Amino acid sequence: MLIVAAILLLLCGVVHSVLGERYLLSRLFKRDNMPHLFGSIVVA
Repeated sequence: MLIVAAILLLLCGVVHSVLGERYLLSRLFKRDNMPHLFGSIVVA
C-alpha cells in the first residue's frame, strides 16, 4: 500500500510540473511587458 501511495505521489508531481509548464509558464513567457533579468539593455 505504501508503494502505491509513493507511485501516485510521483505521478501527481510529474503531472503538476508538466501542466504548469505547458499552461502557466508558456503564457507568462509570451508576454511582452516582462522585465529583462539577465542581459538587459541599460539606457543611460
